[in-house]
Amino acid sequence: MTAIKKFYNDLINWLARNGFSNCDVDFSEIFEYDRDSHTIYFATIEPKESGHFFQQYLYEYGCEKAPFIDVNTLAFLHEACHHLTLGQFDDIDIAMFSILKEFIDKISDYEHYSKYWDIADEFIANMEVVNFINDNFNAVIKLQEIITSNLKEIN
Repeated sequence: MTAIKKFYNDLINWLARNGFSNCDVDFSEIFEYDRDSHTIYFATIEPKESGHFFQQYLYEYGCEKAPFIDVNTLAFLHEACHHLTLGQFDDIDIAMFSILKEFIDKISDYEHYSKYWDIADEFIANMEVVNFINDNFNAVIKLQEIITSNLKEIN
């Protein structure tokens, strides 16, 4: 079995064991969730410098353990939490959010990242992340171990 296939299987198994059913995983240059195919894309390149901003943002919303979780794990969990929020927004909402994101995504300081994360679909996914970490910290640590060990194998 190739290292990337093992990584895929490990992520799929973790998702299934932790309530994220009917979704798939693929690998890309960026973390994202495709709501049409229900695919969580895992970025195989180094995360943006915004990662520490994301830890701070989650901490400010009640996730005191966020600073102890690596950025790749938080990013993957965030995209997985988009899967949990399917159906809360229609296509028009998603299109409007996309326009806002394109505008905000060009700027890279904390104030603008937090505005991006406050867009309704991102905010709801972020609050799912906060709740999931607070309620399932051991599972998150297991996910972090899976990600860390597999990244060592493929890099």
